[in-house]
Amino acid sequence: MRKIFLTTVVAFGLLAAGVVPAYAASDFCQTAGHYEGKYDGQYDNGTVSADVNERTGVVTGEAYSARSGKTIPVAGVLDSSGAMTTAGVLGSGSVFEGHFLGDGEASGNWSQNVLLNGDTVKVGGAWALERKYVSQGCQ
Repeated sequence: MRKIFLTTVVAFGLLAAGVVPAYAASDFCQTAGHYEGKYDGQYDNGTVSADVNERTGVVTGEAYSARSGKTIPVAGVLDSSGAMTTAGVLGSGSVFEGHFLGDGEASGNWSQNVLLNGDTVKVGGAWALERKYVSQGCQ
């Protein structure tokens, strides 16, 4: 129930903020489904899970930081080529950019400005996901 509520809130928030255009393509079955994987970087690493909606291309999920023990939301929207960009969704400040490919793999880069030893520095790294299952509406 919490996941459904969070997904609805994130999707509505992205639409309202203009991150997800109202004219998003109507069929993303090539990339739709549930993905799991990891992210790595010099200062942080952890796991990521995400779902791609088959009708809207909206991506919702979460990243778990092994360093801080915190979970941060990840959200975005795919364009027709499978490219995804987020913009510090829900105040996390993290940016995930990359591509979801029709072969069930997704990868890209992440970055975030953090306070480190009294200075604001940009940290980041790479992320990679593998589709674990295709959305039911696409089977």
